[in-house]
Amino acid sequence: ALDFTYINSKRDLQGAISKYALSNLRSQLLFKLEHGLFYSNLSLNWQVSYQDRLLYGARFLTDVRITWQISKGQIYLDVHNLFGESYRDFFDIPLPGQTIRAGFRWQFFAGDD
Repeated sequence: ALDFTYINSKRDLQGAISKYALSNLRSQLLFKLEHGLFYSNLSLNWQVSYQDRLLYGARFLTDVRITWQISKGQIYLDVHNLFGESYRDFFDIPLPGQTIRAGFRWQFFAGDD
């Protein structure tokens, strides 16, 4: 999947004092790809994003998720900001570099699909 967003804000913010109005997203490009791995129950999801904020400039971020599908659920491992890009977001707060999260989803009641 490929998504693009562009926000053309023509507000005159000269002399404005704001903690967040000036840090809005100007443009964003998302590329998402999902594909199987060695076994039929393993998959890999990629998301590469380009984000351009008014005050903080542009950045590329890459996220990846590996998922193991089991009978009534899945076990996954996420890596956000795979390459450890240093960046700031709203309120000029520095965001963490690479973060790793593991989890599982379980379906207790099956639907009649």
